[in-house]
Amino acid sequence: MERLTTMKKCLQFKNMASLIREESSHIAVRIYSVSVAISVIEVAYVIHFAVYQESVKTMKQFASPFNISLLGSILGVASYSLISAMISTREFRQFRGEEVLRFLASISLVWIEICYMYYSWIRSKDILRFHRPSLLINKFLAFVAPFVFASKIITVALCEFYSTPLSENRSTMKDLVIYSLLLGGLLTCVFDTSLLVCFIVYLRKSVQGMDTGEMKPEFRIIAWHGIVTCSLCYCDIAIMIYIAADPDILLEHYYSTGLASLFTLVLVMIMGALIRMKVRVFQTKELELTNDRDEIVKKAVEAEETYFKTLSNLTLAPA
Repeated sequence: MERLTTMKKCLQFKNMASLIREESSHIAVRIYSVSVAISVIEVAYVIHFAVYQESVKTMKQFASPFNISLLGSILGVASYSLISAMISTREFRQFRGEEVLRFLASISLVWIEICYMYYSWIRSKDILRFHRPSLLINKFLAFVAPFVFASKIITVALCEFYSTPLSENRSTMKDLVIYSLLLGGLLTCVFDTSLLVCFIVYLRKSVQGMDTGEMKPEFRIIAWHGIVTCSLCYCDIAIMIYIAADPDILLEHYYSTGLASLFTLVLVMIMGALIRMKVRVFQTKELELTNDRDEIVKKAVEAEETYFKTLSNLTLAPA
């Protein structure tokens, strides 16, 4: 009798855990859907801004490293969120090819990391000249990190396609996935930290009126927005480290958790900060050009007035 009671309690506990997981999955799908919708809006805005504000006329002008890497990052977030939502739904969890979706999600995530790092590098390299240690670190990581990120695709492929939940090598495969994940997170953290240090040093020098070399107004904008994006990246890295502490959740139930969906929402916020940076830098440069034109016109008018005044004086002067 006591044994039967214990079995009933265990069954009730399993049912409750299943219900909690199901409810968590529904919440995750909603958040993923929001991330996809915002990402689509961000893509449309970047294209609209390039065409109507930056006055891009040809595809060659549009396909600048800044636009390609930024749009690549946003599209990566959209595809990652969409695939994660598909995995989290009940219908796809019963689908035999779920491991294919998890593999595609890992490719999307690696693509986001590579595009983000490349965009951060090309946008910030002029500021990095003011802090040589950060310049050397970021230049090295910008070329090395993509290969480390790509190794995550290999480890996930091995785990998904060459092992089963009951196979003997499953534990080893899980460890490989976790190690590659942590190594990629470590490199991203070092990259963001070196950027953050450089931005803070630059802003401190500019505020104190110290010599910062060729100081441009857009550098301050890049520095402030860079601090925001780096801080958000730390949040995502912390989420991944927390989830990686439980290998079973990481591989089998990761996409159905609330933290995983929150991870994508933070990615959307990072993309939003990068877009805001792009817009503010463009507006600042346009304002500089307008001020330069006004200054040129002012000097031309003054020169013309001086010329006519001198000519008038010569004409009125007695012979």
